[in-house]
Amino acid sequence: MISQIPVDRVTFMTTGREGEARTPYGVIEFTHCKLAWSRILPNLIARDDGLAPLASKQWAYRDLKAVGRNLDLVDMDELEDDDDWS
Repeated sequence: MISQIPVDRVTFMTTGREGEARTPYGVIEFTHCKLAWSRILPNLIARDDGLAPLASKQWAYRDLKAVGRNLDLVDMDELEDDDDWS
């Protein structure tokens, strides 16, 4: 959905504490949101590989806007595609 490959940073939305964790592989950024789990869970997509679930494309875009991130690199055609993360 974003026309860029992350090089040294990955961002997660969390209902917990904001912060950054610096690792040898890059920075893990945790951005706080005040939403109830009942609003978040229906918008998550489980993965077969046992890794953390992903947000749907529409929910991820909503989060980007909500925290004031730059939306210039968002591929709007990809965002409108119904096929989530395949």
